[in-house]
Amino acid sequence: MLDEALNKCAENNNYTIYTSMCKAQRILMRSYDAVCSISGGSDSDIVLDLIHKVDEDGKVPTFEELYDAYQRRHVNDHFTREAHKHLAEIARRRQRDEQERIIQTEERERKNRP
Repeated sequence: MLDEALNKCAENNNYTIYTSMCKAQRILMRSYDAVCSISGGSDSDIVLDLIHKVDEDGKVPTFEELYDAYQRRHVNDHFTREAHKHLAEIARRRQRDEQERIIQTEERERKNRP
């Protein structure tokens, strides 16, 4: 598919698109984790189409793939925060109970002194 697009560009003397596709392919070949930032302007559709035509190995993930990966990594964050709060509350209660027990023991010892 890429070869067809490059040949068509060369036949029509459209070297701007030809060089852009070659540059995009060269960048994708050198990179391990390629990301294409799209602003949403009028050129974004063209850039996105160009990237997907050049990206034969599927290196550039779509927004949905990135978002799904983010969700999978952070799905338990809320539960982790809640568990941490719960464990911190348990630790505070134990510390308070221990302090109360020490105070009660000291009071009992004072009462039992001669």
